[in-house]
Amino acid sequence: MGLADFPSWVTPLVQCMLVQSLTGLTTGFAPSQSFARPVVAAITALVAYRLLPRGIGDCFDETRFAGPVVAMCWVNVLNAIDLLVLSRVSYEAQVEWEVKQRMKMQKAPPQVDGRDLFVHRLIWSLGIPYNYRRINTPWQIQRLPSVDSRDPRRVPSRRYFLLHGAAKLFVSLGMIQAFTIDAEDVHLSRAVERLALHPSRSTAAPAILFWITGSWSACLVRLLATVSFGIVTRAAIVAGYTGAGVVSVLLGLSEPAAWPPVFGSLAEAWCLRRFWGIAWHQTLRQLLSANANYLASLLGVSPSSRRGYFFRLAFAFAVSGAVHSLVDMAFGVSLVKSGGIWFFALQVPGCVLESAVQSIASPLGNCTRLSTKRKIGYCWVVLFLLWATPVWITPILLALYKDGQRIPSPFLCFSSWPL
Repeated sequence: MGLADFPSWVTPLVQCMLVQSLTGLTTGFAPSQSFARPVVAAITALVAYRLLPRGIGDCFDETRFAGPVVAMCWVNVLNAIDLLVLSRVSYEAQVEWEVKQRMKMQKAPPQVDGRDLFVHRLIWSLGIPYNYRRINTPWQIQRLPSVDSRDPRRVPSRRYFLLHGAAKLFVSLGMIQAFTIDAEDVHLSRAVERLALHPSRSTAAPAILFWITGSWSACLVRLLATVSFGIVTRAAIVAGYTGAGVVSVLLGLSEPAAWPPVFGSLAEAWCLRRFWGIAWHQTLRQLLSANANYLASLLGVSPSSRRGYFFRLAFAFAVSGAVHSLVDMAFGVSLVKSGGIWFFALQVPGCVLESAVQSIASPLGNCTRLSTKRKIGYCWVVLFLLWATPVWITPILLALYKDGQRIPSPFLCFSSWPL
């Protein structure tokens, strides 16, 4: 069998895995100040750059899997820059941290021979590039979700983790099934016609156009589809993450401590910044923040200043928009029609406006109860996301419907009705 016999997406996938392997082995075996680290980081960027035109071309040739591969390859380049150059993550620092943690718990460090130490180092090296949240390391992200909010340090037992994980998996899959609808549903075609700005157009446009064009019924369809999309997306991420965690712990490949919840509580989301910084998944938080802070310092902006904060905000949402636009290709949405850039770009002025209003209203804070302010905040977050999200999801829903796939239901979890 020759290379021509493999699917066209195999090459970009192998290149993406090469980026991860190079990053991990260099992180684990090269000293923290080694000159090899920036060299390897540059090599990963070169590999991703060589992959870009081929991967995008494959997407346009209906090899849709290449789009997400290209997106994750560039995410992993940013991850490599952080691991190798910015945070200078190393195996030695990890071992030193683990010894200190054991001393705090009054536990003796494990005795291992040279061969076992090499195997442990190799396994750690191959795994650290995939540990995007830096769980159980000295570089762990702040505000990592915990199983028990009252006792963040609590680690569930293996039995509890497996039973609780199985229940979460069951509920998540049930919600995905309940809030999606078959493309052959008799009333869905009328709903789909009202999703886009015009039945013959699916090009993304500024979000405001979705609400000033069309009838009230069209706006209702977009609103309900947005709610279903949010529920399905969160449930799908929970199902994938929980399933991987349950299998890994069941097979003895990892411990429950390595699998904290992927999402924070929605009760924490009383402003957009807390929604994205706590309630939503934090997979890209460390690599985006580290690279943004580095770029800000190159531009003479202090990362700890207000300007540095908004620069970090703009960088994070710009990269997220680019990544999600490439991921949209897996659904059959071209870069031209993708609304990912629009959606994530809208988060920046939303956060800026939110910050400005909070600053202006802060003198009145003592006159308003905390619970009232949070209720106002919840309403703001919900209304903003309902307004901004259709520009992103509409091309996806139209593409899925065209392919005959199940889509997030514009009728929520209820039976469809005539429109």
